Amino acid sequence: MLRFLQALAVVGGLALAPFSGQAAADQWGGDQGGADQGGADQGAACHGGCPILAPWEAPADGLMVVRETHVLRNNPATKFADWVAYRVSVDGMTLPPETKKPKRRWKRDPDLPAENTLAPKDYKGAHKALGTDRGHQAPLASFYGYSDVQMTNYLSNITPQRSGLNQGPWRILEERVRDLAARGVTVSVVTGPLYERDMPALPNASKPHRVPSGYWKVVLLDPDIAAAGDEAVAGFVMDQDLPRKADFCATAVTVDGIEARSGYDLFPALDHDETFESGLGTLYTALGCDTDRPRKATAATASAADQ
Repeated sequence: MLRFLQALAVVGGLALAPFSGQAAADQWGGDQGGADQGGADQGAACHGGCPILAPWEAPADGLMVVRETHVLRNNPATKFADWVAYRVSVDGMTLPPETKKPKRRWKRDPDLPAENTLAPKDYKGAHKALGTDRGHQAPLASFYGYSDVQMTNYLSNITPQRSGLNQGPWRILEERVRDLAARGVTVSVVTGPLYERDMPALPNASKPHRVPSGYWKVVLLDPDIAAAGDEAVAGFVMDQDLPRKADFCATAVTVDGIEARSGYDLFPALDHDETFESGLGTLYTALGCDTDRPRKATAATASAADQ
């Protein structure tokens, strides 16, 4: 467990790492961001901790983008990120003095081939037709302290997310993560989409794409704060149709449940006991949830994962 939490500690880090099975810990350093083609020997770009698809290798045509604010793996078939990893800290989310909050300036990701991702014009008319927002995976408000915060508005970090979800329980969970970080705790997050049913496409998109049916998110405490066992982790799955006033605490799931539904091994290099992925710990309380509620919700979500 400790090794993976240390791995995630660099997710808010500085450079592009090759997406290979070799010791990526020796590879960090260099450019401030970019994309790299994964080779045949797929493995652990985030110091052995980035999510990988079962059976232990990711698609050869995917690209991983590493930035100061976040790391993501682009999927050229869906046109969205398969997962996004980031860290939230007091310094990272605090707006510098005499600095205005950044505006949302949507832009195609210049570090990805144009055919791998969407452009701003592809979202035209989507809100009116589908009731969707441009939903951040790594949230803009968690990176006000970074000079390259605008990179969170690149569409590689965005998906069409229903307004009720984006402005309701998803937003509240992001705020609770920042509340936790405001206590002086550095919080690591890994999040991604689910494709469990067909969803309407963006009405004016010029490229084939696939809109997610829901999303997952895993919240972790950094190793200097985290206790042993399952107390350092909390997982959530939210459907696109979740109402705006829904309680995010009721969407809690285990890491095992998320892995079963996403198809990803989220922690391939993690040395942990069984309860880390199969249990629910006290981090839910730190996020403002009644511990009994997510435990009850897990029974329902676990059965859905088995179907």
